[in-house]
Amino acid sequence: MQGSLGVRQKTALAVRRPLAETTRKALFTHPDMVISYQMLFGAYSGVVPDGIDGLGLEDIEWSSSSEMLLNTSSAEHPARA
Repeated sequence: MQGSLGVRQKTALAVRRPLAETTRKALFTHPDMVISYQMLFGAYSGVVPDGIDGLGLEDIEWSSSSEMLLNTSSAEHPARA
């Protein structure tokens, strides 16, 4: 059975599945790797794991081209306290 591009559906699936798996692995890292990066970030920044988990994009402010400030105060985020 021919698909819309003139390629058999079985052939298209055989090509797309490995490509999709490779892309998924590149975009979404393994949870062990995420935890490792969080621990490394915590060690460098001094922020405790609960503080890292509670950080959002609105809590990060660039102070120069290579430095940023983290807002970890729960006073500005009462729902997180």
